[in-house]
Amino acid sequence: PDPGATHRDHYPAPNPRPGLARTGDANGNRLTPRRLTRAGGGHATRRDPHRRLGSGDMEARAMIYALWDFETNNLVAEYDEMHEALALVLRGIERIGPDDTHSLSLEAEDEQGEVHVIAHGRDLATLARQTLRREQLVPNETTIAAIQEAREGKLHSAADVDDLMARLNADD
Repeated sequence: PDPGATHRDHYPAPNPRPGLARTGDANGNRLTPRRLTRAGGGHATRRDPHRRLGSGDMEARAMIYALWDFETNNLVAEYDEMHEALALVLRGIERIGPDDTHSLSLEAEDEQGEVHVIAHGRDLATLARQTLRREQLVPNETTIAAIQEAREGKLHSAADVDDLMARLNADD
């Protein structure tokens, strides 16, 4: 026996979502040691999924966003804002790669205590990229010319929809 092990290392955590397989032996006991969190380097914590995600000041908060590792049934991190949770996911993708999110799930708990899954796995990686990476688009030459024409007042106008459609379809 490991003298530094706690009871949490020997007993399984409750499964956060029914229907997901636990890791461990036939009795449901975890066989892998607790992992370090991706957030701050401390130990991951486990919570009863039927209990509220947040602390006692839940009434003061509108929503709590929690990242779960459903492979180990550990709560990775908990935030007041969704973009903070997605920033953690994006940092993991940048450091480790998109496979870092295969076992992660982002869930939100509202003020009534209802827990909703926002995204998990590859969908979570896509959501993080789309939400946080607003890449600047560089206009091409055609777009630059159109912008200059618009500024100079040289854009074509149409009297009605039929005239507009005829003008748009003229090059076809």
